[in-house]
Amino acid sequence: MITGARRAIIAIDFVDDALKQLNVDFRIIRDVNEIGNNAVWEDLGGAQGIEAATVQYIEPALYPTGTMTMRYDFVEAGRYVGIVTAENPEGGQIFRSVFPFAVGLIDYFFYGKVAGFIILFGIALYYFSERRKRQAA
Repeated sequence: MITGARRAIIAIDFVDDALKQLNVDFRIIRDVNEIGNNAVWEDLGGAQGIEAATVQYIEPALYPTGTMTMRYDFVEAGRYVGIVTAENPEGGQIFRSVFPFAVGLIDYFFYGKVAGFIILFGIALYYFSERRKRQAA
C-alpha cells in the first residue's frame, strides 16, 4: 500500500533472466471494477476496459539490466492494478503479471487487529496480576 496520494517510484526487478530478452511494458489502471486484492487478468474488462481505466503506461522496451522503474503522481486515493506484460518477439508468447495495490487508503482491518491484540493483552495482564495478588495473600 502506498500511503497518501503522492508521487511514487515503482521499481520492478525481473526474477528470471529470460525476461531481459523480452519486450516488457507496464501499465497502472484504476480498479474501476472494484476487484480488490483478487484481481486477475480475466477480471479487468478486456483490452477496451483496460485502456479506458489506464492512468499510466510505459511502452514495450527491452530492459537488459532486468529492472524497470517509473514515477507517477497519484493524485487520487483508491485502488489500482499494476499490469506487467512481457512478449517474446520471436514466438509471440505473452506473459502477464497482475498485482493490485492501494493508494492512500486506511486499512481499518489492520488497525482493528492491533486494537484487539492490545485489548486482549491488557485483559491477560490484568487477570494474571489479580491472580498473583490472590496467591500472595
